[in-house]
Amino acid sequence: TKYLQNYLNWFYIREKFKHESMTTEKMALASIQNAHAIKQYRCNNFAYNVLMTTQM
Repeated sequence: TKYLQNYLNWFYIREKFKHESMTTEKMALASIQNAHAIKQYRCNNFAYNVLMTTQM
């Protein structure tokens, strides 16, 4: 559950670019266009800890 959202996001991106040429370049461009990507990535552990503490 900790990395489920990241996996789903990765799966979506992978499927989106499945039939594209120059996949690496397009994926890199898509990732830098999201200004909140690094913030979301850094909040994963915090969000997981909140989830786990509310489940106990």
